[in-house]
Amino acid sequence: MSPFSVAFLYFEWHYTRAFHDIFHVFKNFMWFLYNFFSIPLLLKGLFSPLWRLGERYKKGFDVPGLAGTFIVNSIMRVVGALVRLMVVGFGLVTMVVASMTFIGIFIAWILLPFIILGLILKGLLYLI
Repeated sequence: MSPFSVAFLYFEWHYTRAFHDIFHVFKNFMWFLYNFFSIPLLLKGLFSPLWRLGERYKKGFDVPGLAGTFIVNSIMRVVGALVRLMVVGFGLVTMVVASMTFIGIFIAWILLPFIILGLILKGLLYLI
């Protein structure tokens, strides 16, 4: 096998099959992040009480007791929504950072053979 055919096969793999594999890894990683942060599940139960904490309404007509229970349950729902929104926000920021990293890796992958060739030539020039 000649060195030119090996180089051709490498470039063919580098710019065809490897692209497919990189996109597949990226798709799997984004799926992982989406499910790790449970974004659809957290948005579905956005106004549920935090960790199912809350007061139970007592039987009977006790206005201060009903008002106190309503206030505690409302606060727990607001706190639950804030915590869930923070987790969803952090998950979305993580996904954006992962996407930017993927773009950088993709650009580096495209330029990598030329960078390696340039570094080899630069090293040979230092030897001369």
